[in-house]
Amino acid sequence: MKTGKQYLILIMVVVVLGVIMVKVQAKQPVTIPAATYTPYTPNTSNTGTAAVKANVIIRSMLKAPSTADFSITPSITVKPVTKGNMTSYIYSVNSYVDAQNSFGAKLRNDFTIILAENIGDAKQRGNSDYDMLHPITWTVIDAKLHK
Repeated sequence: MKTGKQYLILIMVVVVLGVIMVKVQAKQPVTIPAATYTPYTPNTSNTGTAAVKANVIIRSMLKAPSTADFSITPSITVKPVTKGNMTSYIYSVNSYVDAQNSFGAKLRNDFTIILAENIGDAKQRGNSDYDMLHPITWTVIDAKLHK
């Protein structure tokens, strides 16, 4: 059987060992990993978004928008534009639409839409806090319906 004196010695040993462990761990440098973000690049879903936005814009320019049949394979080119730390991607959507004119005849019209996808600071894109405060916006630069 252990006496009260032995329990006291055991508790003191445990406390001393705990203090030693804390001091040893405190001397080791703590490294915090740097935040890493995947650089933002346009992908196929963004070109699809550009095509849908182009169709909406062209539909608003037609005499009979409900008759519009758009090409399922638009030609889309993407060009990055950087000014300082702000980046945009310029999408040029070239395609056609079949729609009725004011006389009811269905005609094919080519169109070109130029859109800018404004992503802000590309180096910060992917950081959820930045993304929430700086949503991606789209701007129509030019819209031409060739008749």
